[in-house]
This record gives sequence, structure tokens and C-alpha cells, in this order.
Amino acid sequence: MLSLGLSITSPAVLSTGVSHDPAANALFAALTGSYSDELKTAFEAAIVAMKDNNIWDKIDVLYPFAAIPGVDAANASDSLLNWKSPGTFTALQVNSPSHGNGYWAGDGVSSRLRTQWTPSTNAVNYTTNLASAACWIKNDVTLNAPDIGNVILPRLNITGRYGAGGALTQINNGTNVITATANSIGLLMAQRISASEVVNFKNGVELGRNAATAATGVPTQEQWILGGNASQFSPRQIMLAWWGDALIGKEATLYSIFQTLFTAAGTI
Repeated sequence: MLSLGLSITSPAVLSTGVSHDPAANALFAALTGSYSDELKTAFEAAIVAMKDNNIWDKIDVLYPFAAIPGVDAANASDSLLNWKSPGTFTALQVNSPSHGNGYWAGDGVSSRLRTQWTPSTNAVNYTTNLASAACWIKNDVTLNAPDIGNVILPRLNITGRYGAGGALTQINNGTNVITATANSIGLLMAQRISASEVVNFKNGVELGRNAATAATGVPTQEQWILGGNASQFSPRQIMLAWWGDALIGKEATLYSIFQTLFTAAGTI
């Protein structure tokens, strides 16, 4: 059985990609690879769980790379889909990032993914005073380079583990929020919960907060994955990225949903 009361076998999803949920059907219609009925059921279960827990409608863009196992061309293409609205804001490869089983990785020099999504232009749920962004990192690398986001003010970025050893985030301003973490592995989330307060989470558990980080606006730069601007690139392996509204009180639930999904896919 999946966690959160979700069964891997119910609701059933047929090999034709027919499900009971319209968002899952939109995803199935966009997929080009071949996936088992069991994995399609896990896709739908994750979407339904996010809806049931009032998370789905708070997300703007969602890239769960680790939901798609395998390394062939169809799997790589499918993994770049924005699950919130397949066919819009599909991630684009720049300078040949590498695709592994459930992740994308940069070379630390120039490779990255473009989301085509800019908060100031495209955000619906992500706002100045209520916002969240997250990435799930597969490997442990200590380096001061953003894993997702932008570094032009007002900034939004997440660095899994920077030079001094802590997780570093900035969200809707230029202030670093640094919280201790033993490594860069796991789901790191930056969440702005008010005009002045930012909280960092890892795997659904609070790492720390700063109540004196005044918001100055939403980013006007397109959000990147595996980097933040033309001179900062990450070599970490990214399994998931998303942007949206603050998910206050739902951090552990969301982590559990994706942990279950990625386990079903065999990528964690």
C-alpha cells in the first residue's frame, strides 16, 4: 500500500492511459514512453493525493523527474514535462545536461534546464509574500552554486549545500537564509510565509527560519534548474523541482507523496 491511504492498485489505470482523474489523463496523453499500469496508477495516485490535501491547486509548475524511470530518449523527453499543465512550460535542455535514472545533472560549467517560467510574468499561485520552491537532490556535493532559481534581484534560489556546509536559500529578496544540513541529499524547500519570514525545510522537516527577510517582489528572471545565472551552474543530480504558493503545514505530506511515487518508480 502507498502511504497517505493511497493504494498502488486503486484506482486502476489501464494500459491505454485511461484514468478517473482529468489531470492524470492530461499527463498520460502527453507521455511518449511506455509505462506499466502499476506505474501509471502511481502517477495518478500522487496527483489525487495532492488534490485531496489541497496542494495541487497551490503549485504553478512541477517537474518530478524521478517519477519517470529509465534513460532512453522517450523517458528523457517525458521527464521534462510540467505535470501541472503538460504542454506548457516544458523544461528545455541547454548545453547538454546529463539524464540518469530519474534525475538531470549539470556539469557545473554551462549545462542546465530552462523552465520557460518567469514568476513576474507567469505565476498564478507564487506571490510576493506567500511562495515556495523546492528541489530534490540525489547526490551530495558541497558547492556554492544554485540548484534552481535565479540570482538577479529579487532573487529566488536554492543551494543544497554551499561552501560553509549549510543549505542556502533566497526567496523574493536578496537575503541569504542559511540552515545547517549534513549533506545536500533530499528534498530541500524554501518557503516564504509572510512579508518578512522565510522557512527552510528538508524532507518535510523544518531546518530553520529567518523572520527578518523582507520581501521586495517576485523574480523577473526565468527560473532555471541546475543553475541561477550565466556564471553559476550546479553539478548536482536533481530529481524534482517545483514553484508555487506557500504550503504551510503540508510540507511533510508533500514529501511523503513524492517519496511514495519515486519508490514506485524505482528511482530512490
